[in-house]
Amino acid sequence: MYKQYLLKNPFRHSLKCMMVTVALFMTVLLGFNTPASADELFPTSSGRYKEGCQVDGKQLPVTGWILKDDGYKVGKVTNSSPDKSYEVTLVSYKEFYAHTNFKHVYDQNGKMIKKGQEVFDSVTQNVGPNQTIQLNVDLPVDLPPDQKPCPTQIDLVCGPVIQYLGDGLYGKRKLAWQHLHKTVDGDEVWCDDELIVPPAACPFSMDRFTGISNGAVVSGAFSIQVTVNGGTPKKVNFKLTGPDGTVKTHTENNAPYFFLGDNEKWDTTQYPNGQYTLTVNIYNNAGQVCDIQTISFTVKNGIAQCPLQMVEISGVSDGEVVTPSSTLNIGATITGGTPKQVRFELTDPNGVSILSPHDEEQAPYYFLGDSGGNPNGWNTTAYPEGQYTMTASVYDETGWEDNPKVACDTKTVSFVLAPACQPEIYAVHDDKLNDTQMLIVAEDELVKIGGVHKGRDIEALAIDIETGTLYAAAGDNTDKPGYLYTVDKTNGNITELCPTLFDEDSNTLFEEVDGLAFRPDGTLWGWAQNKGLFTIDVANCEATLVKEYQGEVEDLTWDVAGTTLYAVGNVNGDDSKEGAGDRSAQLLAYDGANISTVCELSSESEIEALETLPDGTLLVGYHGKNTVIAGTIDKNNCTITPIKEFSSIFNDVEGIAIRNCQ
Repeated sequence: MYKQYLLKNPFRHSLKCMMVTVALFMTVLLGFNTPASADELFPTSSGRYKEGCQVDGKQLPVTGWILKDDGYKVGKVTNSSPDKSYEVTLVSYKEFYAHTNFKHVYDQNGKMIKKGQEVFDSVTQNVGPNQTIQLNVDLPVDLPPDQKPCPTQIDLVCGPVIQYLGDGLYGKRKLAWQHLHKTVDGDEVWCDDELIVPPAACPFSMDRFTGISNGAVVSGAFSIQVTVNGGTPKKVNFKLTGPDGTVKTHTENNAPYFFLGDNEKWDTTQYPNGQYTLTVNIYNNAGQVCDIQTISFTVKNGIAQCPLQMVEISGVSDGEVVTPSSTLNIGATITGGTPKQVRFELTDPNGVSILSPHDEEQAPYYFLGDSGGNPNGWNTTAYPEGQYTMTASVYDETGWEDNPKVACDTKTVSFVLAPACQPEIYAVHDDKLNDTQMLIVAEDELVKIGGVHKGRDIEALAIDIETGTLYAAAGDNTDKPGYLYTVDKTNGNITELCPTLFDEDSNTLFEEVDGLAFRPDGTLWGWAQNKGLFTIDVANCEATLVKEYQGEVEDLTWDVAGTTLYAVGNVNGDDSKEGAGDRSAQLLAYDGANISTVCELSSESEIEALETLPDGTLLVGYHGKNTVIAGTIDKNNCTITPIKEFSSIFNDVEGIAIRNCQ
């Protein structure tokens, strides 16, 4: 739905996402002051902090810091409420592997094979109205050598201690945090999680069933075989469950894997009619179940062939993501005659039957019936998000009267209830000379993420389409020129990923990165002033100069196909005063071999941001004196069409990153 909306209104949403800041501007105009920074309040603070946290959905008026001068053992909390007290906790954790992957890891049987983090020490206190308190904890990194000191995470949170950081509470409740890593001979080490060596790899998965299919109606004798991907498993186990509850099992230790063994047929005439399920488990040498697959089918012997067929389930398709609606109309189309009954059965994400079974005796056949031929509709808004399964079965009179009932034909679809897809849109604002403010865009609202990053001079943003990781790069007006960062999308914190990038082959140092963009193939590209276009190997912090270019660009973006990279070039980028004479007056294009000027752009102000929308349109953002404007570039004649203009305190958006709905 969002894609259709965006194609019809390609700029309306994105422009709002970049620039709808009126409410925030009015706040400033009305005289509300920006809170003092951590360094202004507590000069010894670590700087990784935020103002306010949430407990049970309520925002609390508290601010916290972790004190660097005290070895990060001390947390400090200020409560600005005049009449309420709040519970706060300082906690230290052992880190068992990289802190960006703090969740526990389990195998397919639910057995933990790797810990993420574990509480080492904690203290919980109440901070009273208008009060400031200190809390102290011990740290794993400070343990004596015989007790194996190891990497530590320290968190200051609202409420009680958070035992497990993967439960979704952490991002909302944290106030301040710090990571203290440990190296031995230059190599980073991690805490020992004291777990047994993880079980053997489980590469095996089932390819397909042969001789039987899900929902089939079968009779007589036939063979059932499964094929396996990933090599040779230890064994393949079959489990057949019949309508009367009887169970038959069989294990195959060698290929080919047949139910009942090689060249053996299953004679269904020796079993009662009704619905059966066949479950297949594939094991590795360690006894792990690597894959489980189940199919259901109906045995129907000694009964005249039923001509009725279920053509389709209408109103929803297999694998579809459905936006919650009050009128989801699910029906069934039948051929071959008039059925005795059509039965609908719906299960929720937990496998629980809901509003089922629902039986229809007359056409049209709709789940929950109809009124004068119009479907009554299923109100999905009253049900949780997740995967649902709808099964529709058609019966003739004989099959309906059987005990258990035997359907002539059955079809099943699985679908997902989820809200309409919303894109992820982020921006970065250049505050004063070189301070950075991260921004996140939602429907009709632009929101600051965290506080101002003083002196970081972030000039570029890009978001990984597959992983959703947000990257940022610095200019040269900082003590860390050209640094590559990751951005925490929940709180705006930036984490150093790579120092100033360097290409050894060309002896090129990329100290002022003006633009970042992900190619559709997942490669991260950058553009550095007076150096040119380069690629970035994020995992190894290595850069490769692709094409030299003298001059400055403000931002860049790949087209939808990944064949052409566009950039907006700054003609006067070498002015002695940064930005004093800047005019982004050229549209540049890189076709995989050469950088060329597409055209001269008619622009009264400096273009700062460039992105590609799903329909291939180029979106630009540029600013003048306290005026933010956005528009589109016509790549055929290079005219810029302004779309929106209004006053804004955020008048220097240096970069935009959009992750569109897939």
